[in-house]
Amino acid sequence: MPKQDLPSLSFHFREPGNRIVETLSYTVGESPDGLVLIASSPHGLCAVFLGDDADTLAWRLAQAFPGNPLRVDDAGLKTMLEQVVALSSHQPCSGGLTLDIAGTAFQQDVWKALALHR
Repeated sequence: MPKQDLPSLSFHFREPGNRIVETLSYTVGESPDGLVLIASSPHGLCAVFLGDDADTLAWRLAQAFPGNPLRVDDAGLKTMLEQVVALSSHQPCSGGLTLDIAGTAFQQDVWKALALHR
C-alpha cells in the first residue's frame, strides 16, 4: 500500500501503569477477519479486539479496562472504525488516527519510529 493511502498517526502517550480513567466509547463492526471492536478514550484509539461475538468483545473490553465507564458510540466512532478495518485489510484509507497508549520512553520512541517507516 502506498504511504499516501495510510492515515497519519499521532500519539497520546501515558506512562506505564498510568491507566485511563475517563469513559471509553466503543463500537463493533465487521471486518474480513470477523467482528472488530474498537474503543476510544477522549485522547484516541485505546483498544482493538477481534472475535466472533459482540457481547464477548464488550466483555473483553470491560476486563481490559476495569472500572472504566463504557458507552456505545456507533456514530461517533464510524470513521475510526472504517480506518481500523481498512488498515487491517491492507486497504487504502486516509485521515488521521490518534493512538492513546502507555509505554516507557523507549517504547514511545519505538512507536514513533515505526510510524515514520510504515
